Amino acid sequence: MVNKVKVCLDLDDVLTGFMKGFSDFHNNNHGTSISYDNIKTLNIAKLLGISQDEAWGIVESYYNSADFDSLIPYDGVIRVLEEFTSLGIDLVIVTYRSGTGWKKSHDWLKKHFGSHIKLVHGLDKNGMRLNKGKVCAEQGVSFILEDCLDNAIHCLEEGITPFVLTMPWNIDRELPSGVVRVKDHQEFFQKVSSLIKK
Repeated sequence: MVNKVKVCLDLDDVLTGFMKGFSDFHNNNHGTSISYDNIKTLNIAKLLGISQDEAWGIVESYYNSADFDSLIPYDGVIRVLEEFTSLGIDLVIVTYRSGTGWKKSHDWLKKHFGSHIKLVHGLDKNGMRLNKGKVCAEQGVSFILEDCLDNAIHCLEEGITPFVLTMPWNIDRELPSGVVRVKDHQEFFQKVSSLIKK
């Protein structure tokens, strides 16, 4: 039995398809033709060519939509998280969701994964993003699965072993030494479990 090991997973685009859902939502409601496979940024303002305030408003409307409420976990995620917990590994989710999205996150996680996963907010009291590496370090995290390479690098800087789940916005980016690319959640589990058994 493994003790004292904590694994962190990002929520959006690691546990569920936030950007796929968002692109569909925006295309259907705003007449755009965003191609999910061609998304190269997670910055909604940059993706849409609008101000940050406008982007926050659109994301909040997405949080309040049936599209957002219908998001489900990626295939295989529930099984992998069960495999981690069967090894005695604590699971932590750190997310930058704000407003309605943050409020809905607790219920979504409980519905799909039960109540054994700790949810941590990555925003400060003013709604500003905290350094995810520092947040994870404060939580005692040893390994993280991310889709955002910048967050993975911040974790690496804090001595956390980061894995990057291949997505359209990171597939063309070269990974620095110490950041490991994985194609799916099962590969992440296999790599982490082999490391903790050494």
